[in-house]
Amino acid sequence: MPTRDVTNSQNLQALIDYIQGHGATTRTRIGYVQAGRFVLLGKGHSKTDTSQINDDDHYEGTLSLSINKNQLTIDIDGSLVQGGQKSKQNTSRSELETAIKKALAGMKWQPRLQWT
Repeated sequence: MPTRDVTNSQNLQALIDYIQGHGATTRTRIGYVQAGRFVLLGKGHSKTDTSQINDDDHYEGTLSLSINKNQLTIDIDGSLVQGGQKSKQNTSRSELETAIKKALAGMKWQPRLQWT
């Protein structure tokens, strides 16, 4: 079973490939869950990795990817989930941004990250 970093990278690469194959106006989304520095992008992660996320205390949201003139833009919409309540994600943003950049390492993309 691949590590979470490999799965994160594979999931983002699959979305980028999809966008490139369907034209510049294509926009697609991927979900994420986060517990501090521990970030899972998309699906297909091992049970060991998914068990690291506490259902009552984590961050979750979507990344919306688009490519325009060879610029990858990722719009991030995230929430803090605590005790079943959701609020806007205002903390741990740098940890998520680091995980995204790590997942794109080795690819040609230097993403522009935007929080919505």
